Amino acid sequence: MDTHPRDLGDGNYRVRTSTLIELLGDPFEECVWACRPISLEDVYACTEDAQRAEVGSSPENFGRLMSDRDFHIGRVAYLMHRGWDEETHIPTITFDAETHDDFHELLDGNHRFAAAIARGEEYFTVSVDGDLDDAERAFGIS
Repeated sequence: MDTHPRDLGDGNYRVRTSTLIELLGDPFEECVWACRPISLEDVYACTEDAQRAEVGSSPENFGRLMSDRDFHIGRVAYLMHRGWDEETHIPTITFDAETHDDFHELLDGNHRFAAAIARGEEYFTVSVDGDLDDAERAFGIS
């Protein structure tokens, strides 16, 4: 398997998880959801409680539980074990072409990113919204 970050085409990149943690922060150390931060220990404990983890897989729970810490723990635990379709569910990271600032945001993918960290994934695939040259430099591709 290729062991380097790379451009997958169409604005999608395979990036080292550690690089994304540097750019975005660690979702287990910062509050990325509308609740108290969750920890890896919370997620690992949840995986032992299948019913609790299933809460994170149920579409009817999306939205109404966004401030519910258990939902986020369950969602990460569910994705950690079940995975996701990496070709159709690619989170987007922002790179502002005008300001070139250091603020980057992961759009629609924080649970998957946290699950990848919990699984020990070395790489994570993202789509870039913004300046591709800035992204490639930040990802260590250029």
